[in-house]
Amino acid sequence: MNKTSPVYSESTRCQDCYCCVRECPVKAIQVVDACAVILPERCVSCGTCVEACTSGAKKVRDDRPLAEALLASGRPVAVSLAPSWVAAFPGLRFGQMAAALRHLGFAGASETALGAQEVSARLAQDLDRSQGRYFLSTACPVAVELVCKYLPHLAEHLTPVASPLQAHARMLKEALGPQAAVAFFGPCVGKKLEAAPELDAADVVLSFDDLAAWLQASGVDPAREADAPPLLEAAAEGAWFPVEGGMAETIQRSLRSDHTDFVTLSGLAHVQEGLARLKAPEPTGRNLFLELLACTGGCVGGPFSRTDSAVQARLEVVHGVREVPEACPRSPRLDVARAFRPRPVEEPLVTPGALAGALAKLGKYGPEDELNCRACGYDSCRDLARAILVGRGEPQMCVSHMRLLATRKANALLRSLPFGVVIVGADLEIIDCNHHFARMMGEDALFLLETQRDLSGAHLEKFID
Repeated sequence: MNKTSPVYSESTRCQDCYCCVRECPVKAIQVVDACAVILPERCVSCGTCVEACTSGAKKVRDDRPLAEALLASGRPVAVSLAPSWVAAFPGLRFGQMAAALRHLGFAGASETALGAQEVSARLAQDLDRSQGRYFLSTACPVAVELVCKYLPHLAEHLTPVASPLQAHARMLKEALGPQAAVAFFGPCVGKKLEAAPELDAADVVLSFDDLAAWLQASGVDPAREADAPPLLEAAAEGAWFPVEGGMAETIQRSLRSDHTDFVTLSGLAHVQEGLARLKAPEPTGRNLFLELLACTGGCVGGPFSRTDSAVQARLEVVHGVREVPEACPRSPRLDVARAFRPRPVEEPLVTPGALAGALAKLGKYGPEDELNCRACGYDSCRDLARAILVGRGEPQMCVSHMRLLATRKANALLRSLPFGVVIVGADLEIIDCNHHFARMMGEDALFLLETQRDLSGAHLEKFID
């Protein structure tokens, strides 16, 4: 267990079903003594395993005690509220939510979408000044982790700008003073990565579920609140960010040129596939901006979005955006620069000979033995064998291997018994027997057993009246 990471495992609840291994897009799971443990150095904090785990063994770090400690410290604590809040808490005005948050002890609230507008303004400038380049968006921390850890050769294409949350936190601290703290509420697990002290951004990150539970426990109903003013001005086009394509739409409102193509990759599987197929840019002079979103449909489809319908959530966001002119060029008002560096995950070298040996221990002596049933959580028998060799898997994860071992043990027990034993089905068809039984049945039965190795399929009545 490592509760310092955004996602961790509770070993006592693990049911060794391997659902988390099966669903994890980067296989950041180690199985030890039939318990699935998350490896922080491999994890991208997408939260997929939390949603997949039916036994509740995968947990998201609870940062509410830290938020309460900040409130008790006497420091002013501002709330940065993710723009997808309109889908998580439908029917509320922002002023009502701001008033409710003040009842919890916060100094006030502002929309993270303001930070998104700053990021878009800076990116629009970069795109206007560039030609024939790739740009990978950095608004989604999970996508950034994926690139830095698993596609490090693409890290140089990450846009050197902060995320909307980081930009917004800088705006809030500039407005309230350096002693102020920032708490973020949103639908994302990966945002907890942005609460790192070295980023000087949000001090604590919580989910919409945390917010709903906190409000309920405190007896605060936002629907009954009168509007409270926001800490900063109201956001506009930045509120589109949580919907797939929303970032591209926002950037284009500030562009002054027309030599950039925009593509949105939504869902981590699509992001992985799209980036893996990325080729060198064509010498056309056009830029390509890839909007990378780990959650299908955008942030509104995040693990803590508090809605069962991603489509309805997207509509809530779109309808909640104020009227924005087709072109609303902005100039960045603050420094939103941030550098990213590759942090490649080290993959131990596995030789073909070692792989063949590991497969043999699983009873896989040739391609015909490799079932690739995925019951272990891996896509193929070879992937499991590789995981076993590098210490992330166990032979017991292979169902066919364990069934073979059980059969062998049953057969050994059957043949060691000092008396005749025969196992038959309801139709008296022989399933298995030992040599003592064959001897009792006579020379014909013994001959068949020794030449055919078993009598399975034969009818018992052929040997016994």
